[in-house]
Amino acid sequence: MHHIFIFASLFRFIAIALFVSLTVTSTRANYVTVNLSPVANQLNNRIQNTPVGVQTLGGVPFDLLPMSGNNSWSADVGTIVGVQSTQTMTLPVNIYGATAVDTLINTGWGVPGSTTDSLKFVCSDGTTYTLALKEGTDIRDWLNNTSDPYSNTINGTTTTQVFSGIPNAAGGPEGRIDKQSIALPIGFASRTLIEIILTDTGVTGNNDSAFSHAVGAQRAFIYGLTVAVVPEPSSLALAAFGFIGLAAWGRPRRKR
Repeated sequence: MHHIFIFASLFRFIAIALFVSLTVTSTRANYVTVNLSPVANQLNNRIQNTPVGVQTLGGVPFDLLPMSGNNSWSADVGTIVGVQSTQTMTLPVNIYGATAVDTLINTGWGVPGSTTDSLKFVCSDGTTYTLALKEGTDIRDWLNNTSDPYSNTINGTTTTQVFSGIPNAAGGPEGRIDKQSIALPIGFASRTLIEIILTDTGVTGNNDSAFSHAVGAQRAFIYGLTVAVVPEPSSLALAAFGFIGLAAWGRPRRKR
């Protein structure tokens, strides 16, 4: 009877430990960095010492392209100053189990309150989720210049500043890079995220801030993107087998 009691207690301990392990493991995200080389269309050298390579910004790793070539996607490429047009970036990702996406997006000529930019997340079974990016809340102008009429605010929660530096334009104010943290619907965790689409329906501006503001100029650009995913189910199975092995090893042997 004593052996039965010991084994029952050990089994309860294992069950509790396994439950805790499953709970902790299922809520801990892994990060998958996504390189922007398939869509990069501009050398963005607005800020001196812009981060390159695998860098952790705001606690999230990003795979940032080198400054030796195009290192970003920008909505103003191929557009006409003062003219509204729709520009679209479609980035293939093909990642299973996505729970969140972190992006590095800022704008040129950011108009406070504008919603000309949006992100769409597409799964292989047709499931989609679209998020409008509001200027002054989710995204803002890259240049911290309070003398110009461009947006300088973010919400400070889902969007935070993760880098600042001196602009390459001599005598300019501080330049910055902001990170957006986007939680995906829970159903994405059991699907394959195949592509992310950034759409910009804004107007291209120029160095004349009065003109740019008058025409409502705003264009987004993105430096980097990373997808958070849940761990593979195999890690849970390994934990279960480990606890079963401990139970078998610790069970008292009957004397003959």
